[in-house]
Amino acid sequence: MADGITYEVHPAGFEDFQAYCDRWGTIADAELRHAMRQSVNALHREAVKNAPNNTGNLRGAIFSRIEGMGSDIRGVVAVGPAAPYGICVETGTKPHWMPIAPLLRWVHKRMGLDGSHMWAVAKVIQKKIAERGTEGQFFFQRAADSEQGRIDGFFKAAMDRAMAQ
Repeated sequence: MADGITYEVHPAGFEDFQAYCDRWGTIADAELRHAMRQSVNALHREAVKNAPNNTGNLRGAIFSRIEGMGSDIRGVVAVGPAAPYGICVETGTKPHWMPIAPLLRWVHKRMGLDGSHMWAVAKVIQKKIAERGTEGQFFFQRAADSEQGRIDGFFKAAMDRAMAQ
């Protein structure tokens, strides 16, 4: 996640592929970039699917990009600045005093409550967060874990194609 935490996914054979790119250049680089794009797209889709959805803001703030070239290539899937609370949702928080306004909106949307009932439930949640914090949802970690096998396959196929040329 941008300026937050990093999960690294290490495809099987990736280091060998990087060395191959350094030796064989353009063809291998194109295949490596293709495998990285497939991997980043898969992680992005899974992270969006796994992210909690109240307003859609968090899911909409998840982005992906590829940085570098050849053996220095890196894929990034992160939460952008439109949802700075993304790291808190991913890893959870320590006890803190949560503002009441977002809780009121959440209670109204999730529970359909209005007026004094909405206020009372939001205050109970606010107190619980102040006492215990929040649990992490680990939507990025779950995406990385669930997509690891597919990512390994993307890079294996790319290396096989590069070596066949």
